[in-house]
Amino acid sequence: HKFTPHWIRGASDELNNKQVIDFDANDANSSETHCVLITDDYKLYCWGDNRAYQCGTTTNDNDDNVNYPKQIASAGFTTKKFVACYAHGRYDSACTFAIEEDGTAWCWGGNNAGQLGIGNTTNQSTPQNPTGLPNKPVIGIGGMGGYSGSYYASTFYIMHDHTVWSCGYNGYGQLGIGNTSNQSTPQQLTALNDNSSPSTTPYVIKLITNGAGYHGSCCAIMSDWTVRTWGYNGVGQLGAGNTSHINTPYNPAANNDELWGITHAWFNQGGD
Repeated sequence: HKFTPHWIRGASDELNNKQVIDFDANDANSSETHCVLITDDYKLYCWGDNRAYQCGTTTNDNDDNVNYPKQIASAGFTTKKFVACYAHGRYDSACTFAIEEDGTAWCWGGNNAGQLGIGNTTNQSTPQNPTGLPNKPVIGIGGMGGYSGSYYASTFYIMHDHTVWSCGYNGYGQLGIGNTSNQSTPQQLTALNDNSSPSTTPYVIKLITNGAGYHGSCCAIMSDWTVRTWGYNGVGQLGAGNTSHINTPYNPAANNDELWGITHAWFNQGGD
């Protein structure tokens, strides 16, 4: 244990004199955390808990956690240039994501509810490309879940055309696709933006995810500054005037004239 900040050096001090351009860590307790970062030469490193292959190695027992930043060598990662990285989930659901400079998305680690979006529910030690996404650059990835005792996770891919695609755990409709079935292949949230009239149809400019375990709730801020909410609603957090869960994005201002604008958007690392 360390009680003062220490340099993250990597194997053989390979991170010396490098700057970090992106960093993320999953939301878990101290014994189940994994981290991912990208250095200023666009290389990606992972370390921490590795029981679901979330650090990108081929072993995943409790004695093989990665205790220093380690560059992933498989899938040609040593020659790729990465610009963004993400981590979410916990324990068996912990997973990791990265985006290349051309918008290509990669995923690996826990996949017990299909949260990687590769068409199956098998954990992956080698980075994979999600399947079923449109042939457009990915500009962002969000996720939630894996906290408390559930160990399930959900993932959202945000595309260059502002469409949002989701996969993984969906027990309370947190994928926003109109049902409560888990999805191992990304599905489009057509209620957010079907891109049929991009000049007049509001599109997502910020996606906020929050969830303790399978109790995932989502909020999207739209380009016209309206809000959409969906997912778990056990304490009325979606603003619908009830505590019923919602599986399709809902506009809480539709029946509430008092909600007239947004002054602050909060973000909770309960998911990502």
